[in-house]
Amino acid sequence: MTAVLAASGAPASFELPAGTGVEVEISGVSRSFGSVAALDDVSLAIEPGQIAVLLGPSGSGKTTLLRAVAGIETVDAGTIRLGERVLSRRGSTTSADRRDLGMVFQDYALWPHMTVRDNVAFALRRTRIPIADRRARVDEVLGRVGLGEHGPRYPNELSGGQQQRVALARAIVANPSLLLFDEPLSNLDADLRERMRVEISTLVRESGATAIYITHDQSEAFALADVIAVVEAGRIVQVGSPESIFSHPATPFVARFTGISGGSNGTLRHLGDGRAVVDVSGCELWVTLIGQAMPGERVDVIARATALAIVPDGTRVDEAVHGLVEGTVIDSAYRGAGYDHVVESSLGRLTGVRDAQSHPRGSRCMISVAVAATFAFGNNR
Repeated sequence: MTAVLAASGAPASFELPAGTGVEVEISGVSRSFGSVAALDDVSLAIEPGQIAVLLGPSGSGKTTLLRAVAGIETVDAGTIRLGERVLSRRGSTTSADRRDLGMVFQDYALWPHMTVRDNVAFALRRTRIPIADRRARVDEVLGRVGLGEHGPRYPNELSGGQQQRVALARAIVANPSLLLFDEPLSNLDADLRERMRVEISTLVRESGATAIYITHDQSEAFALADVIAVVEAGRIVQVGSPESIFSHPATPFVARFTGISGGSNGTLRHLGDGRAVVDVSGCELWVTLIGQAMPGERVDVIARATALAIVPDGTRVDEAVHGLVEGTVIDSAYRGAGYDHVVESSLGRLTGVRDAQSHPRGSRCMISVAVAATFAFGNNR
């Protein structure tokens, strides 16, 4: 990535080249703090140029894993490899400043005594790039994140969103092969989170870098990721594309953490081609079966909000595609494109039941339940 000099000798703009990402291979990594296993035999492979999202609740181990990749945490077992280089193994860790990576933190981590321009240029301090070219790179990247006029300002003179843009510019200015994001949007309001999410996705993909991004927000994960690794209690419990994670959750935890409306226990009645009929409080429904179960066994039944819709009384459905349950409206909230309802039903308390019109609290309603987005988990999964 070389700056182009204009005829006057002043530095002109430069282009961030694509295709600079590196393969990341995490193999059998474990890390304990006293008697607490923060990471337990974690393995994950990320292809060059992919955005991989580590999705899990607080305390699941995703931050520890990110810090281990960054070289901030050591590992007790296993290896972390970037390309051909083994950077972490038991007893040996390459320091963070020698890993060719950029990192964006939740709290921005900007130097308060430095200007915006100097904060971004700090990432180039160890390079052999001429000073004029450094200035060109810094100014170009600040322009790309919408802060071209803010170089002389200090962090305390910026909004939270602007500070996060400075942190993003600093992470990409040196064109690293790996970018790490530590829940960078959690301190921002909802509208700004969405705009910054789009900016991060665009800049990362333009740079060609591999990226690891951690979050507890499933909608953020689905919007950003090429691949998602769901983390629970120090272990990766499922890896796949956003579509596969959503459509085929491996466990009840994955289903619940990636967005459900509600669920209940049921009894499996019949099996058929990856689907099953379950009895939930006297209501029989076709569902998608995850794992293995036999007729007569108890199963966990979980429905996503996308499976549910309020339909007029007397509606007839294809039972192999949709089921019907009756419920009582507990609450209704306007969501712009329609109304979300909370409904008490044989499937339990269902949230996010969408309809174009509002149904009064206390009224009875019929709910269509899509088989493809309603899951039964057997005990032998």
